[in-house]
Amino acid sequence: MIPVSVYIDGFNVYHALLKFKDERVKWLDLRALSQRIIRPKTEQIKGINYFSAFANWLPDSKRRHQEYIKALTAYDVHCVMGHFKVKSRGCNSCGAKWKGHEEVVSRFFRTFGLAERRPALAYAVMAPLIC
Repeated sequence: MIPVSVYIDGFNVYHALLKFKDERVKWLDLRALSQRIIRPKTEQIKGINYFSAFANWLPDSKRRHQEYIKALTAYDVHCVMGHFKVKSRGCNSCGAKWKGHEEVVSRFFRTFGLAERRPALAYAVMAPLIC
């Protein structure tokens, strides 16, 4: 069997799921999704890695996200939590300025030790950002 690692960009997947306008899809079973994208006759999942960050300025969203992380870890999904940095934003047309947030997941490759594991195959689960 070919060992497979799955890497999931939680931020982009979450925003892609919003288009369904159904709260239930936000609790996506990443292990089941991973099983669906591999070739089960020749590939075996060795690890599922989920990358995200908590929106500390949104307490209700943060609490729900923490619950989701607990559920993922119960299904043996490795969760790599980054952080958001504050970034100055502005409108080129009217000159308005505000503070926004940008997700940062640091030490990407060292976090899951790609040099040590050397998976034969890796799938990246990403989705286009939908604003």
